[in-house]
Amino acid sequence: MLESAGFAHVYRETPLTADEMTQMRGLLQIILDRQLPYSAVAIDRHSTCLVGKELGAADDPAGQALLAEIRRYSTAPAIANATPGRVHAHDLLLPIHIRKPDLDLRLFSTIMTLGTPYDVTLQELRIEPFFPADAESERCWARLFTA
Repeated sequence: MLESAGFAHVYRETPLTADEMTQMRGLLQIILDRQLPYSAVAIDRHSTCLVGKELGAADDPAGQALLAEIRRYSTAPAIANATPGRVHAHDLLLPIHIRKPDLDLRLFSTIMTLGTPYDVTLQELRIEPFFPADAESERCWARLFTA
């Protein structure tokens, strides 16, 4: 009756760690495992990693320094638009470039959501799988995965 009067249905919000979310956590893990050998994470509306392995792990001081540096850029003014021209394949995706002395990896990501869940936690959940952006990165990723 309330919905016919224009009021939205109220959905519960269950923490992903709750017992009733056990099956959902298992399904998320299946999705992330199927992404191997590439990386993927499940994040909430605040971009907090809930499931998966973050690229800059908490025990990596260099990764943490890089993350802090990247976060400082968020207050920088926007870059002016470049003059329009022909669009090339590398213009269509913004790669994530990870460069270390023994590593040069370019990745791109997609965002996946769950279809019409009845729980706010699941509605706000985003799964971000990462893929190599070029052939050299794919070979590099294969070396990392088999190491």
